[in-house]
Amino acid sequence: MKTKSIRGLFTELFILSIIAVCSCSKNNASIPEVITTGITLITDTSCVCGGEIISDGGSPVTSRGICWSTNDSPSVTDNFTNEVSGQVVFSREITGLSLSVTDNIPYYLRAYATNDAGTGYGETVIVTPGTVLDIDKNLYHSIIIGTQIWMVENLKASRFINGDEIPTTTVGLSVNDDNPVIYQWAYDNNSGFINDYGLLYTWYVATDNRGLCPAGWHVPSDSEWHQLALYLDPAAVLSWDESAIAGGKLKETGTKHWSSPNTGADNSSGFTALPGGYRVIDRFWDNKTSARYWSTTEQLPNSAWYRLMFYDKPGLSREPLYKSNGFSVRCLKDN
Repeated sequence: MKTKSIRGLFTELFILSIIAVCSCSKNNASIPEVITTGITLITDTSCVCGGEIISDGGSPVTSRGICWSTNDSPSVTDNFTNEVSGQVVFSREITGLSLSVTDNIPYYLRAYATNDAGTGYGETVIVTPGTVLDIDKNLYHSIIIGTQIWMVENLKASRFINGDEIPTTTVGLSVNDDNPVIYQWAYDNNSGFINDYGLLYTWYVATDNRGLCPAGWHVPSDSEWHQLALYLDPAAVLSWDESAIAGGKLKETGTKHWSSPNTGADNSSGFTALPGGYRVIDRFWDNKTSARYWSTTEQLPNSAWYRLMFYDKPGLSREPLYKSNGFSVRCLKDN
């Protein structure tokens, strides 16, 4: 009978030990940990989504990217990207989506990473039709009212779309043709109001050529506000008391944000007007009791037209006031 040499035996045992170590290492691997870093850009047909690998699970990551679906748990069996090998942080534009406000299909996206142990996923993010992001990545929804498309939230961007910061101040302001006051404020200088009520801006910010609203959107003119009023109330007139009923159709219902009794509010338009109040000279007034929205249209060299709704009235007023006042802004989609 043929026997193995001592050297051959040791060689065989060495090879078997290497195989065992590799097998053990593979068996001890876990799926990668990955996070979805969120949405950074949305258009009517695309969005940009990113991810970051936190841990490879003890085994090399062989593929990574973004997966998406109209089902609420997207996976690599659905649509997916496959990013460059070795990337820890990645993002990709996802195209071919239907995100116009006229569509009715939400999309679900999440990052993924795969190794020998399996595939790990980040948190799912949702992109719904009619959503838009501002320069600060605040997300807004939109709604069709007549032939117009309006944002459903008050604007809260703290920068122009070119990236320039919009400053703030606590001192009083004076306005003349040579002194445009470009400022924004949180109501009562309290950042806790921003999420619900947005920021307050001077007229000069609303009309600055650097752009306040996201690309493809703009601050409405006086005539565009009137077009909205006419759609809600055919009896509306372009005067100070524009409509006796349109305000109620624009105001958010209930008293979560509006003071009681929030007269006439049924929000039948879906506009969801919110009472951000206003700033004049160096004081803040009327949070929860009035919504005041700039138009881009001048009345006099130091005043411009705006729209006004009160908590105790169903009407929509059209009034002029100094351009240095801080009012809310709602954006309107470009034609």
